[in-house]
Amino acid sequence: NVDVRQPTQVQYVLWINFQRKRGVAGDAACRQQAIMKRERRVAETNEERSRRFSTMAQSGEDRRTK
Repeated sequence: NVDVRQPTQVQYVLWINFQRKRGVAGDAACRQQAIMKRERRVAETNEERSRRFSTMAQSGEDRRTK
């Protein structure tokens, strides 16, 4: 007979991952990604920027037409 109040190994691993994503490590990783994204944007030229915006606009249009 299994005690349902005891978390299984899978539940424990999921909980650890959840804590990591929500906690300090996840926060730092998220911040690092945001910084890298900003640095990429600073380095991009006007041509690249307009291409990125037109791609975003196109994907938004595609989403609306479906």
